[in-house]
Amino acid sequence: MVLAFGHSAKKLERSFYVGVDAIEAARFFTKEAFDKVNGYNELLISGEDWDLSDRVEEQGKIERINEYIYHNEGHTSLTSTLKKKYYYAKKAKAYLNQQNTAV
Repeated sequence: MVLAFGHSAKKLERSFYVGVDAIEAARFFTKEAFDKVNGYNELLISGEDWDLSDRVEEQGKIERINEYIYHNEGHTSLTSTLKKKYYYAKKAKAYLNQQNTAV
C-alpha cells in the first residue's frame, strides 16, 4: 500500500510540470547539437540537464513531442526521495550561480 502511494504521489508531482520548460529539461538532441555545445558541463552535479537544454536552445528552438518518457526509478521511498532532493539542492548553487552570471 505504501509503495503504491509513493508511486501515485510521484506521478501526481510530475503531472504538475508537464510542458513547463523551467522544470522539464529536454531529453533528446541530435549528436550534432550535443557536440556543438560541447555536451554536458561535467562540473555540474545538479542542473546539468537544464544547462544542456539552455545551451542547445541558444543555438535554435527546441521542439516538443506529445509522448511521455516512462522512467522506472525502481523501489522508491519517501526517505530516499527526500535524500535525493536534498543532495541535488545542495549542489544546485553552481548551476544557479552560472545562470545569474549569464543574465
